Amino acid sequence: MPDQTTDRRWVALGDLLRPDLGRWLGLGAIVAFGSAMALAGPLLIREILDRSNAGTTSAEISRLALLFLLTAALAQFSAVAAAWYATVAAWRASRVFPLPGGPTMLTQREDANAVARRA
Repeated sequence: MPDQTTDRRWVALGDLLRPDLGRWLGLGAIVAFGSAMALAGPLLIREILDRSNAGTTSAEISRLALLFLLTAALAQFSAVAAAWYATVAAWRASRVFPLPGGPTMLTQREDANAVARRA
């Protein structure tokens, strides 16, 4: 017999994440892209070394080197984007769930409206 407390926790987690499902899927895509870029770097280095040992032209080596630099830059950009996107997604998710025994926390828009009314 499954533990009902565990089942309720999974349901609660689903309820928490469902409103921002697109945001969480976007985060997964950014992380996957960054991982692919991180894996592509060593493969490009291997290709550069193999071609240089085979006696290819310096133009070909330069083209592969530029491709490696682009891959490294994209990997770094995706790491920053993933951190930012995860922060925003987690902040949004934590701002809309009901507190135990209390009202629902305010969303960012409601916070902004409350501050504007006080001014």
